[in-house]
Amino acid sequence: MQSVSKLLIAVDANARNALWDYTCIVISHSRKSLSMGTRLEEIMDKYGLQIHNTGVPKYRSGNVTTAPDVTFSVGITQYGNVSWSVIDDYLRTPHEGLLIDVGKRAKFERREVINWRSFDWKAYREETKSKLNSLYDQWQMQKDLSADVMVGELTTNIQECVDLIAKKKIITEHSKPWINAQLSEQLKKLRLLRKKCRHRKSPANIAELTKLQKETYEFVNKAEDEWRQSQCQKLVEVIESEKWKIIRRLTNDLNIGYVQPIKKIVNGEQVYLFDDMN
Repeated sequence: MQSVSKLLIAVDANARNALWDYTCIVISHSRKSLSMGTRLEEIMDKYGLQIHNTGVPKYRSGNVTTAPDVTFSVGITQYGNVSWSVIDDYLRTPHEGLLIDVGKRAKFERREVINWRSFDWKAYREETKSKLNSLYDQWQMQKDLSADVMVGELTTNIQECVDLIAKKKIITEHSKPWINAQLSEQLKKLRLLRKKCRHRKSPANIAELTKLQKETYEFVNKAEDEWRQSQCQKLVEVIESEKWKIIRRLTNDLNIGYVQPIKKIVNGEQVYLFDDMN
């Protein structure tokens, strides 16, 4: 087996351990998922793997919040700090989306992303049903297809379905969750009027711009206030783990964690779990 010096793995391991899942501390140790977690900890300890989970749940379904998904690596920290966080987009799965940043972050610029909150899952299901059935029929007619080719074709077909159904939105470093469609339209009017004033600074244009700036300012404050109130109202209704998620949004906590310097007792001495932390 070929050895590697740099490796990053994110896996749904169905393994729970207090090192990466705080919610399992009080549950029975007879659970199979805890046994799997112990075995995975032994593997990481043996090969000097670094765990990047911060203890935040990665799986949410009803009242169940756990962290069976584990991210670990070796040789990656030489490129800089590794930050691990979950994203807030709803992807129609109980597993939270994952964001991993390695090294110094690049300067954030305006970019177009998929608006998952308005994604038409019904249309996506119909589109993938047609495309994947067709792909399956093609595979049945072809012999000796390699796994790499099949994975590539499957990925391409799914991406085409997403691109066909998805609506896009522009995000910037200053994008805020309270900016809805109505407010976006108001900001668009303001940008157009500013452009108009740059070309012709007439008293009428300047007066119109001043008036619109004041209206937009009040519009933004109202939208932000309504969003914060809606989030606070949710605190009364949701389960405990969801409350912390809302609180992080309200306090602008990015939930970024770095590799944790975990210590263990070996032969009566306190040592770090990972080789490059001592």
